[in-house]
Amino acid sequence: AGNSQGDRALLSQALEWAGEIGDRTMAATVFVQRGNMALAAGELGTVIGLAQAAQRDKTVDAGQRADGADLEARGHAQAGDAAAAERKLGDAAELAGQLTERAQDRPWLYWMSPQYFQCARGATLSLLAGDPRYAEQAAEALEAGYARLPADQKSSAWAARNLAYLADVHVRAGDAG
Repeated sequence: AGNSQGDRALLSQALEWAGEIGDRTMAATVFVQRGNMALAAGELGTVIGLAQAAQRDKTVDAGQRADGADLEARGHAQAGDAAAAERKLGDAAELAGQLTERAQDRPWLYWMSPQYFQCARGATLSLLAGDPRYAEQAAEALEAGYARLPADQKSSAWAARNLAYLADVHVRAGDAG
């Protein structure tokens, strides 16, 4: 709702509770959410640090570590470090490949799937779309990932933003049509 101070307070409380019950995946979830707040504020060093913290513990759910790797990739892409962004996108894809159609052990991670992370890859690559190679890769990942999402997820707000990323990539590549 745009209340960063309130968000920060609630995330701090969630982190405290995650520590009390030993839920490392919830702690990593908080790190990623705080990293997203830092990304919105343009605090790229903080983004990368929080994203790395979310990935550090190998007992954390693979989906949450993939989300951390994707967030780190976005931080590197916004900072203009394409090589680091590509490396972290590779880590995110590897972790996303560990996800299955099984019922999630963590209800708040219901949306994590290889398809979601394919879209996320495209969104991150769209930040580098000034280079035609990245523009092509971004468009391919966004189109393929979105096409593979379940119908109920395609109509969600978080999935619809991938269409905006795709439109931006096409416009930047000179194909507004």
